[in-house]
Parts: sequence; structure tokens; C-alpha cells
Amino acid sequence: MKQAIVRLALAFVFATGMATAIVWACGPDFAPLPTVTGLDPADGSAFNNGDVGVVRPRFRRANLVVAYRAFAGRPPLTIEEPTWAPAEDWFTRRNSLLGRAPLETPGRARRIIDYVTPINCLADAYVTAARTFDDRATRFGEQSTELRDWVVAQDTVFANCEFTPLVLPAAAPAGADPLVRADREYQIAAAHFYGMQYDEAARRFRAIAGDATSPWRPYGRYLAGRAMIRAATMVEPARFPEAERELLATIADPIATPLHASAQELLTFVRLRSRPDEELRAISTRLATTTGVVRRSDLVDFTYLMDGVVGDTVNFKYDLVDAADATREGNDLADWVLAFQGEGPEARDRTLTRWRDTKSEPWLVAALWHLRGATPDTDAVLQHAAAVPATSASYPTVTFLRVRLLIALGRHDDARQLLAALPDEPRPGFSTETINLLRGERLMVARDLEELLRTAPRSSVPSASAFGASPANVISFDEDAAAVLNDRLPLDRLVDAALSKILPARLRTRVAIAAFTRAIILNRHDAARRVAPALRETAPMLAGDLDVYLRASTPEASRRAAVLLILRTPGMTRSIRGLEDHYSIAFVEPRRIHESFTQTWWCGPYPAAAPTAAGDAQSELIHVLYPSHNVPPPAFLSAEERQTAERERTDLLGSGHAARYLATAALAWVRERPADPQAAEALSRIVNGWRRTCRDQGDAQLARQSFQELHRRFPSSEWAKRTKYWYQ
Repeated sequence: MKQAIVRLALAFVFATGMATAIVWACGPDFAPLPTVTGLDPADGSAFNNGDVGVVRPRFRRANLVVAYRAFAGRPPLTIEEPTWAPAEDWFTRRNSLLGRAPLETPGRARRIIDYVTPINCLADAYVTAARTFDDRATRFGEQSTELRDWVVAQDTVFANCEFTPLVLPAAAPAGADPLVRADREYQIAAAHFYGMQYDEAARRFRAIAGDATSPWRPYGRYLAGRAMIRAATMVEPARFPEAERELLATIADPIATPLHASAQELLTFVRLRSRPDEELRAISTRLATTTGVVRRSDLVDFTYLMDGVVGDTVNFKYDLVDAADATREGNDLADWVLAFQGEGPEARDRTLTRWRDTKSEPWLVAALWHLRGATPDTDAVLQHAAAVPATSASYPTVTFLRVRLLIALGRHDDARQLLAALPDEPRPGFSTETINLLRGERLMVARDLEELLRTAPRSSVPSASAFGASPANVISFDEDAAAVLNDRLPLDRLVDAALSKILPARLRTRVAIAAFTRAIILNRHDAARRVAPALRETAPMLAGDLDVYLRASTPEASRRAAVLLILRTPGMTRSIRGLEDHYSIAFVEPRRIHESFTQTWWCGPYPAAAPTAAGDAQSELIHVLYPSHNVPPPAFLSAEERQTAERERTDLLGSGHAARYLATAALAWVRERPADPQAAEALSRIVNGWRRTCRDQGDAQLARQSFQELHRRFPSSEWAKRTKYWYQ
């Protein structure tokens, strides 16, 4: 039932040109700051003008139309945007004449069933009413009975916009002026239309079309067609042929010339739903070949048809589409989009077949996206790709994919040589987003830690979200760099990364925080002491606690000082963040207070930075460069270092989450030094921080024990007074 309701609501939205928005509201602003966008290009204006950057299969299909034209060497599309007549002040006119309180603004909705309330009366209805008011005021006089009666009747028409029983204007009085009678017939037909009595509305509109004396005659067949469209979308799809007949009659009627363009739009709408394959070929040909102007609706309709025939962009599987053959027949654009976005051997084979047949750049790009290793065509495709000139719109995409394929073939030196000839900073033809993708490839072939650190920082790109546009040029790690730093480097290499000054200060701070925290968890005080100066430099607010740690003369004293530092600094986490959001960049790190909506201390088990389940990765770069979402260890690590990194990762997993680790350490501390006043602080911070960080419900006894030990051993301390409750 719910699916049927949704289909009904969407059908009505499509039929009437209405738009809806869904807003999810909870918590602070977590708008993402991507380095590579997903469905839309980062710079839409440049993209639409032919500077398409690296085009990706997950793009919306309207974007792929633009890319196809650019790759084929055709000029950018000129889009004719819809124009909306301003809503003239019908309400001011109506209220001034009738002397009643103002009514609501245009665009009122009619509730069909619970939770389905589509807009029934659109703004153009009120525009027409205002214009007719002015005309009738000129004809009959501003204070005439005829005008007043017309306004009252129009009020009744608009009453049907909302969820009420059908109400009809009173019939025109006997002997009334012919124009008054014609107006009233039109108003009664419109009332049936807004009251969802579509068959009766259509019958009355056809009668108006047959009345040569009615000023509404040109609208008769047109509005009968609209009534049948509403009937088809709201009630019975089989009514589309009736709508088509009425619209064709409108287009053939010279008296209805002002309505021809609108009737043609509606005719396209009808054919989209009654003969989708035929209409898709017509729209595809127009979008692929025109050098003139196309309507914005053509792009919308192309996407609608492709989604309807073969499935939406995200869930589309080429080898599961029954209608693919019929869709691509004689339709190169649709064929290219299908194969470009498809997955599996069928999509790959189709792109290679079309590339061999055409040797065109659109099909070269499609073939490169599907090549992940050696095939009989791989060398020839690479040769063709190498011949693409730098002036071509496809050059950034082709070159990026050349590098990716060379890496997949194990030809890392060839990949590095090609990357060395490409820019590492944005310039014309190479946007920030393209540079981020190239840096992702540079990270894949890094020969040492220095190269890896140089390729790791990325700049965020603009991206629309429910919270508005994201800021650009925020420097962060993407998930590939985070995966390497979190999961693949042994602790000693991570300390080296923190000591290096290659990374920007903010990212270096995060690496130093993680290196120090991991060293403490792993009981590697040699590594912690080595990284402490870098942490002191990048996070000066920790200087006092770090100095205490560095002055400690025994391993036990070092451990206590480190535990207290971490307890005082909830932002001391063992993992390094990848992609940013608005909230994560709003604080100086490491945070010294618990935050309700961000990670403080660390969670368990130890997280892999790049999710392994398909579709879980937030990073578009991971989807593009690591289809399995498995970021391998850097090639420059020795076998021993790889084993060490894996062993350390296992040990970190075993340590669990911060609440458990720190509570266990604090309870051991108070047992070892029952009179130490700093143990009271440690216990208090455990109890008060417990509810604000990740923890297992089964560990609640640790919080209770910490509370009991604090009040048993230090009942008069300031820390006991601050800690009146314990939390599960």
C-alpha cells in the first residue's frame, strides 16, 4: 500500500510540474567536505561549458549527456530554461473588490489521502485569474455586478484546490451577457478539474472548444488534454492516448497558436509514458547532435526515461537489464551511457566492441573505465589513449585512466613517468578535483614515506548538501591516505610521518596525536618519547602534560602521566580522520573537552579507514581507485614492516575502546598508589567522560567501580565533589 501511495504522489508531481523536498533534521551541521564529488561535478558551470575534468560513471545521466558531447567534440549545450510568469496580485484585486480578509497565497494543495497532499492549483491559474479580472473590469466596470459575480464564482473555483467536496459556481443568470455565460461555463469546467472530476471537466472543455462564440474556445482541447493527463497519472494510465489526441488537436488548431509550445511539452510528457523507447531515441538524438537550443526538460526527460527503462544510476547493473538492447538500438548516446555506467563483463565487452567499431573518444573513455587488467585490446587502447591531445576535452579523463590502468598492470614506473608530466596544482583543464584524483594515483605508486606524505593532503571541492554549499580548499586527508596511515604503517613509520614537516600543520597534528596515543596503548614509550616533541610543537596546549610525561623517570610514572594526559584531552584518538565535514573543522585539535557530536577518545574495535563493504565508502576516490575498497600497504614497506603493522593493529584491536582501556588503567593506578591525589582526578574523569564516549554496555561495572573507588579513597577531594553520579 505504501509503495502504491508513493507512486501515486510521484505521478501527480510529474504531471503537474511540482517539486518536493525532503529535509532530515537532527543534530549539528555534518555537511561533508568532499575532495571528489559523487553524482555531480564540483564545478558545474565549467563542466557545462566543456571543461569536464575526470568524468565518472556515478555521475547523473544529465551530466553524462554533457560529457558525451564534449568527448565527441560537439559544442556545449545551450539550455532553454523554463520561464515562469510572475504571479500577479489576484488576491489584492479579489480582496479589494469583495472587502474580505486576504486569502492564502497561490499554490494550494489538495489532500488526497493522509500524507499525500500534492499542489492542485498552480501559480499560472492565479495569473490567468488576475488578467481576466483586469479585462472584465475594463469591459463591465470596476464596480459592476458582472465583475463582482465573476470574482465570487472564481472564489468558488479556487475552493476546490483544497480538500473539500466539489463545489460549483452558480450558473449565469438568464439573459446574462454572452461573455458572462461563456466565463461561467469555463469556471464550472475548471471547478470540476480542480475537484478531480476529470472526465466531466474534459467533457465541458470539449464543449467550450466547439463554441465559436466563447473567448475560451482556443483553450478547450488543450485543457481537455490536461484533464486526461491528470486522469492518467492519478487514476488510470490507459487515458494517455486520449490526452495525446486532445493535444494533437490543439497543435493543429491555428486559433490555439499561443498554446502550441505548451501543448508540445505536454505531448512529450505523454509520449514519455506511453511510448518510452521511441521518445528516448528522439530525445537522445536531439541531445547528442543538436547545435542549437534544447529545453531543460529534454535533460530531465532523458534521465527519467533512462531510469525507467534500465534503472537508476546508483543501482544500475548492465548485465541485468532486459531492455538494454532495445534502448541502445540506433541510439549511440543512450548506448554509451548504458555501457559507461554498467558493471560486469557485458558492459566491458560492449565498450570494447564499440571502441573497435568507432575509435571515438567517447567510447575510448568508456573502454578505459572498464579495463582493469590485461585483455587482447589493452595495449591498443593504451596506444589510442596516449595519442589523445592535451587540447581534447577528454584528456584529463583519459590520462587519469591511463595511469590507473598502468598501475593495475603493475607498470608502476610507466605510471610514475606519466604522472611526472602532469600538474600537481590546479590549472586550466586540471581542476582541484582532478588534482585530488591524480594525487590518489601518486599515493598508489609512492616510492618512500616522503612521496606518500606529499601526495596525502587534498583540497575540498564545492559540493551542495542539505546545509548549503560546502567550503572549498579545506585541506584534509581522503580515505585512501587515512587507510594507509591508520591500517598499513607500523608505529615507527607513523612517528616518522609526525616528525616530518611535509604535512600541513593541522594534518601533522592529527598524525602526531594518533602516533602518541597508539604508542601508549602498545606500551611503546620509546616511540611516544620520540613523537612527543612533534606533538608539543603542533599542539602547544599539551606542553605542560607532555613535559610531565617526558620528565617521568620510570615506566610506571610515564604510563600514569600519559593516561592522565589522555584523560584530560578527549581529542587524543588513535585513528586519523579521512574526509572532513563542517563540524570537524570548527575546533582546534586536540580537543580538551568532550563533544557530544564528534569523536572524543576513541571507539572500538579499531576502525579500518576504508570500509570493505561495497557501497559503504564515503569517498568517491575510493570507489574510483579501489573497487574492493581495500587500500593495500605502500610498496616501499618491507615484509617485516608489513607484519609489524598487522601485529600492532591486532594488539590495538585487543585493547578495545578508550573507556575500557582508560578505566582499567585508572583503577590499576589507584590500587598501586591509593593516596595519590592525581588518581582521584583520573577516576573522576573516567566517570564523567563515560557517558560522552563510545563504550560497551557490558563494561558499565568499570564506571561504577571508578565511582566507588573515588568516593571510598578520596571522599573529601574536590574531584569527589564534582562527581556525584556514575553512568552506564
